[in-house]
Amino acid sequence: MIKEFPVELITGIEKIDLQHMELIARIKMLHESFLNGTNREKLAETFEYVKCYINEHFATEEYYMIKYNFPEVQRHQEEHKEFAEKYSKLETLFKKDSNSSDFNLDFNVQLIDWQKNHVMSEDMVLADFIRDREEVNASIKNESY
Repeated sequence: MIKEFPVELITGIEKIDLQHMELIARIKMLHESFLNGTNREKLAETFEYVKCYINEHFATEEYYMIKYNFPEVQRHQEEHKEFAEKYSKLETLFKKDSNSSDFNLDFNVQLIDWQKNHVMSEDMVLADFIRDREEVNASIKNESY
């Protein structure tokens, strides 16, 4: 695990945890870049990473939701869609003026807000559900032998 990864973000689902760790590292890199006087290259790299993260991470979570018939799948997917839309608006702003301090601050706040309001709540509910389903499946499998 990366240093300074918040324990409260550990879901117990390895693939999801690794994706979250990488996002936290990128948020930290972006924040440091912002504090040190906006480095356009790091900002562009982080921006591109988040675009990939959206696709990969949301697909991972949605795979688990469908696999285990997660009852809140529509609501969770809607939150993913809302974040993707916010990101798309930021991407447009990035292309217009990525050097503005307003853009950098807004981008950083969006990522931190996502971490606090989605990862630390919604993803934890999903992770608990996945772990419960995997335990049930393992128990059923063991009983059949």
